[in-house]
Amino acid sequence: MKVVSCQWAVGSGQWAVVSCQWAVGSGQWAVWGLALLVAGCSGKADHAVEPAFYYWKSRFNINVPEREYLERADIDLLYVKFLDIDWDENRQEAVPTSMLSADTSAFLPYRIIPCVFITNRVFIRTGADQIPILARKIGYKIRDMAGKARVEEIQIDCDWTETTREAFFRFLEEIRKNAAEKSWKVSATIRLHQWKFPDRTGVPPVDKGVLMFYNTGDVADWQEPNSILNLETAGDYLDGSGKYPLHLDLALPVFHWGALFRDDRLVKLINNLDSRLLGDTSRFIKIAEGRYEVIKSTYLEGYYLYSGDRLRLENVDFRQLETIVRETGAKLDPADRRLIFYHLDSANLSVLPYESLKDLVDSAAP
Repeated sequence: MKVVSCQWAVGSGQWAVVSCQWAVGSGQWAVWGLALLVAGCSGKADHAVEPAFYYWKSRFNINVPEREYLERADIDLLYVKFLDIDWDENRQEAVPTSMLSADTSAFLPYRIIPCVFITNRVFIRTGADQIPILARKIGYKIRDMAGKARVEEIQIDCDWTETTREAFFRFLEEIRKNAAEKSWKVSATIRLHQWKFPDRTGVPPVDKGVLMFYNTGDVADWQEPNSILNLETAGDYLDGSGKYPLHLDLALPVFHWGALFRDDRLVKLINNLDSRLLGDTSRFIKIAEGRYEVIKSTYLEGYYLYSGDRLRLENVDFRQLETIVRETGAKLDPADRRLIFYHLDSANLSVLPYESLKDLVDSAAP
């Protein structure tokens, strides 16, 4: 019997589950056994580059198209967001703002890397004496949520700065102590500015890093051509960057969204928005390639849009991904590494058909 969903509360220095729904998984052992059989016959050990996906939804529920894609691509490695952590001004402490809901038996066909996103302000506000306590809370919560999942690594995602470097690195040292009790490795995400300027931002004390090669533009600027992947801006980080003093895997975007602007200000990002939903010329008018204006107030994907609002559609294509793999190849450690795609969603798989994924993985091999 496994947890399907939980509600939680923060109190007395603990993160407690206060109510749960339960369900008995069916057929999971058979699926797991099949996945192991396929993995055992795949010959993955002969490949220098292993593909993987981020799973960044609030509920772990892989649908049929997603499962079939993973099976065909022989992918069993998923980076799954378990927790979002932010600073609570009322409580004056770091607390979870979201927590993955999952039937843990659904993890069994996959190797799971639990991921925790922590805002930078947590390390601005958390006192030095509270850092070890925070690390222990997060470490034990991950263990509890993972259940019997096959876990060999956990990942910490934080866009730290020079100001928070000392506190964040102390946290990483503490979380590694906790992870070592389970023989787990620890990785950290590396943004482009951290990659190019390690002397300023430091190199995190972890086993490995993941270079996040997306969100390279200014999403809040209406004139921005593509904030998900602006290769011109990214080129500034590629030029002059040297070998990073930590083994790095590479994360690439395969998502799309619409940036909603009102009175020249970004007000919302609408996930998975594409032009087919903007074809009604009585409500929307195309003002440029990938840009639309609302001419009649209306609802769109559950959001209310006002006349005069503007939308910028953003996505990526295979050629852009090829460029990143090619340009970063000589700058990353040639040892075995992973190519991780953000993120697994049936709405995103058209960006990266199986054949294209295989081509990218092959081209990324040293």
